Amino acid sequence: MQISAKTIVHKMEQQLQLAKQAQLDRDTFRLHIAKVKMLAELLLEEDVADAKANADLARAVMEAREEERDMKKKLHHSHESPYEDDGTSIFDF
Repeated sequence: MQISAKTIVHKMEQQLQLAKQAQLDRDTFRLHIAKVKMLAELLLEEDVADAKANADLARAVMEAREEERDMKKKLHHSHESPYEDDGTSIFDF
């Protein structure tokens, strides 16, 4: 289940409002600020996970392209004549 960034930011704003209201009570104030911090870390972790997934995908695509290029080279080499065409054949006209 993925929660949208908009929803998380809305929850952060709610916690900030509660923190503003509780400025005189240090413990309650710190509790609401800690919740804002936790929500911010949640957003940051999601971005890191997305970046890692994108990097993994890019790496997989690059590996697939390299494999395809290697296979094409192997196919090309397997179709080459085992005899060199150096122009010394009696059939060269």
